[in-house]
Amino acid sequence: MIQYVGIYVYGNHRTRVNVRVLCKMTKAHKRLDARGLSCPMPIMKSMQAIKKMRINQVLEILTTDPGSLKDIPTWARATGQELISSEELGPESFRFLVKKLK
Repeated sequence: MIQYVGIYVYGNHRTRVNVRVLCKMTKAHKRLDARGLSCPMPIMKSMQAIKKMRINQVLEILTTDPGSLKDIPTWARATGQELISSEELGPESFRFLVKKLK
């Protein structure tokens, strides 16, 4: 797996960090377990879950559907949310962090 490096900003400090480390630092306010569900159910469940959340809260989405790699980022952009991370945990196991902006 490729390790990506990003910039983490905390106050006036900027630090280069591994994205995996940054994702572990991001607290998910709610976890959606959509493993075993196929398209379009992970998106439908994500929409329902994020509607119940407050602005700036983070939704963690766990899926096994390979289509989620394209669907979740597209859904986040289309609805004005922020995709914080997208990672492959194993074969057909994916984790997304989405921050509610609207």
